[in-house]
Formats: sequence, C-alpha cells, structure tokens
Amino acid sequence: MIIKRERNYVLFIIPFMLYFIPKYLEYTTFMGFSDVAQLCSILKTFAYFSGLLLWLIKSMYYRNVTKRVLFFIVICVIYLSFMAFVNDRKALFVVVLLSLLYEDRFKRVFFRDVFAISLVMYIFVIAMAILHIIPNELVVMNKYGISFSRLPLGFNYAGQLTMMFTPLLFMYFYIKGARITFIDNLIWSLATFLVFAVSQTIMGTFINFIFIVMFNAVKNKKFLHQVKDAIVYIPWLFAILTAILLFLYSRNISLVKKLDVLVNGRINLGVEMSNIYGIRLLGTTFENNTIDFYQYLDSEYMHMFVGEGILFTIFALIVGCYIIKYCLYKGDRFALLIWIMVFFNAMFNNGIYNLVMNPFGIVVVEAIRYNLSNNKFGNKVLRFRISYD
Repeated sequence: MIIKRERNYVLFIIPFMLYFIPKYLEYTTFMGFSDVAQLCSILKTFAYFSGLLLWLIKSMYYRNVTKRVLFFIVICVIYLSFMAFVNDRKALFVVVLLSLLYEDRFKRVFFRDVFAISLVMYIFVIAMAILHIIPNELVVMNKYGISFSRLPLGFNYAGQLTMMFTPLLFMYFYIKGARITFIDNLIWSLATFLVFAVSQTIMGTFINFIFIVMFNAVKNKKFLHQVKDAIVYIPWLFAILTAILLFLYSRNISLVKKLDVLVNGRINLGVEMSNIYGIRLLGTTFENNTIDFYQYLDSEYMHMFVGEGILFTIFALIVGCYIIKYCLYKGDRFALLIWIMVFFNAMFNNGIYNLVMNPFGIVVVEAIRYNLSNNKFGNKVLRFRISYD
C-alpha cells in the first residue's frame, strides 16, 4: 500500500529522524568510536534548532495567536530546546519540541515509518556485533545461585537488547490493531523468547509477554467507561508504588529485598542514590554514570525523584494523566494499553518521554492541547495547531 507523505509531514519527520537515529545509536557500542559520537551530537543539535525554526516559520502563518501569546510560547520552546541541548536527560523537553510539529493526522504513516527505521536499526546493530565490527562483550552473572551469560549484541548492555525490542513489539501490534492474528502472536512471542534467551532480561521479557496477552484481551472490546476516571491516574499510581518500594526497602522488608534481587538491584540503587543526593524540589546534580562507580537509575520514576526533582516529577506525571485522557477521548484502546504498559514499565526501566524507547510520546503536545482546550487558559494559549495548507 502506497501512503502519501504530504509536505507538512515531511517537514516534521526530517528533524524527528535527525534526532531519532543518532539517539538510537547512543544506546549502542557504536558510541565507542569518537567520530560516530561527534556526528551524533551534531545531528541532534541540528534537529533541535531545525525543529524550532520550522515551528517558528509555521507560527507566522497562524493569525489567531496574539503577539503576547506567541512570545510566551517561543520563550518556552527556546528554553526547552536549550535544556535538551545542555542536559539531554530531560527527554520530555525534546518530546515537546518535536511534537509541536506533529499532527494527529500523521499518526498512521508516522508509526509505519518509525517502525521501519527502528527495525532496520535493530537488525543493523545486531549484525554489526555478530560480525565483530562493534564490541559485543559477554557478561556472566549470578542470581539465586545460578550463573548465566548475557549478550548485548551491540547495545551498551544486555538489558537494552530487550528494551529496544519492546517498542518494535508495541508499534507492530498498534499498526495492525484488531487485525492481529494467531501467526502474529506466535512470531512475536517466539521473538520475545529468543531475545530473552540472549539477553536474560527478566522484567522486560515479562512486560512484553504481558503486553501480548493483554492486547489480545482488549482488541475486540470497547472501553469500560465506568472506570475511565480511575485509569487517568495510572501514572500517579505507579510513581507512588515506586516510592513505597523505596520506603519499604529502606526499612529492610524481606519481601522487597527479594524483589530487588529479581530486578537486578534497582530498588537498592534508588535508595542509595536518594541517600547520597537527596530528593529536592528542583532536582540534584545526579546523572547516570558508570565511570567513577556504578550509579545508574534504570527506573524512570526513581530518576525523576532524585535527578529532576519534585517539581519536574509533578509536571511529568500531570502530562502523563493528560496523555491517558487524550487516549480515552480518541477512543484508542490500543494506545491506552500501550501507555499503561509504559507507565508500569517505568517502575523498573526508563523511557516514558524517550522517543526512541517510546515513539508514542510524540502525542505530548496534542494531549496537552486537548486537555487545556477545555478551560479559558487553554483556549487562549494552546490553540497553535499550525499548517501551511
């Protein structure tokens, strides 16, 4: 099937891919080559400012935005893009910048394109590792008295082999929707098992299998409208559960200690980093680092608590609620399921507002616009769907 890619979409997808491809490579051992790392940095910087420039050009064609409102939006976007350039860990800023160019009518072709490039990149990285062109270090671990080997196949560590497989699974099922067949389920279940056999990543594999089961459970059913109000607060629920786990672990609860072993010490690291850096309103100087000593917070919520701070965490969770409400408004049960899985996964892995690990984050501005359009402030400020047509 030939899908027409209109001019507006092309102007959106170019800066998106200029960011997406080098960002993808950052999760691979290609970054061990200084030339590749430098090129990735240049391409991402160009993506930030080309995206900003395109949005500003489009803004000039939109007459309903007052100069005061336009100035407010421009200052916000400049600040967000600057923060993305200086400190790339704040991926939400990058998502906001690029999603300003996104429109809901791009959805079908967008996910097809991103799935295609993600699949090519995934296979390419694995092939380069198998051919020994990039490093592929075998890691031997011991858990519950059992030794096992893990291969990253070109990614920075074995867990990322599963983490980068997950968006492929989500996008494929989302694209096919209710047309998912038994053969699709079988092929992707076998692929999930194969990735697990190589990476030995328990939590990511569990999430992938649960997703396949739940997707088939909801694909022929409508939303349960009587519980939709509770679903909206899913981001807060999982963030609070993460905080409870940290608290219980700090109190030496044996069951949580056992869970920590299962998730490779993620809870313990969360407690350690919060003790070292604290949890502050505007965040701390914490950054994921394995150079001096291992301080790496895989959990998105734990990273928000320690690194970004309370204010950023509240903002990110409010945006998460907006996204859930937007999925309900669109009647998109498949996107809703994916976002629930994403927010659950964030208890143990990162990627809520990471466009490589979660391309569905591109709807952030659409979701904010929908939610704020129902009040006076939103009607005045967030009516900036802009088009050349």
